[in-house]
Amino acid sequence: MTTLSGIRRPSRSQIFPLSGPNQVKRKGQWGGRRVGAGRKPVPPDPTTISDPLAFLHAVASGRITPNKTQVMAAIGLLPYFHARKR
Repeated sequence: MTTLSGIRRPSRSQIFPLSGPNQVKRKGQWGGRRVGAGRKPVPPDPTTISDPLAFLHAVASGRITPNKTQVMAAIGLLPYFHARKR
């Protein structure tokens, strides 16, 4: 495209090379997995015991000092984690 003075003006594709529906993506600049991205892993809490039987064993051995509610909850959950052998 030329102007009235005869000097050629750059086209839109020369000014904005990555605009429009026919964008050309350069490798490594968009998307994908990056080092250091995302949520950082949280270390597990050493006082958290997911099994009520293991919790009661820790209470009996003196490794944990629970309150009464925690012990009653662990006793109540035992049948759901460990069924009786028949």
